[in-house]
Amino acid sequence: MINGNKAYTLEDEFFHQIDNLRKISIKIKRLKNWEEDSARRDLTINSMSVDMEGKLYDYQNGYEDLKNQVVRFCPDPQSKIEQDPYTILRWFKGISIFDNPRWLKKDRLIIEKNANRVSSVNDESRTKYLFNSLKKLPSWEKINKLMCSTKVAQYCNISCN
Repeated sequence: MINGNKAYTLEDEFFHQIDNLRKISIKIKRLKNWEEDSARRDLTINSMSVDMEGKLYDYQNGYEDLKNQVVRFCPDPQSKIEQDPYTILRWFKGISIFDNPRWLKKDRLIIEKNANRVSSVNDESRTKYLFNSLKKLPSWEKINKLMCSTKVAQYCNISCN
């Protein structure tokens, strides 16, 4: 498949992206079931799925979290953050969708402990898009304050004034 100046292929359980003189290959791991898939997600509110008949599958209690405006990591957030530090930024994006967001103290502590990892996020355009979107929200001031208090802002070059 070709998209702009990028080419994508899927061969032998590997997804290949080729663009601008570089090739990225990612091994695709087939999961056994939807419950396993939900556990690998970043946030409980992102872990739900619906079948063709409209039945909700919610193995991480994301629906309750959605109703209660709770942003909660799925199991093993430390290893997910180590694999992809952007997970921390997705937590803030989750916070932004609620009027009165709540979170677990242990999740906030994981973010504080790993705040420096966001400086290694390589996808500058995705990060810039996220911050531009967040800054337009009425809740930006609250999000910014939370980013500053967790030390994430300093690693994203975001002002805390």
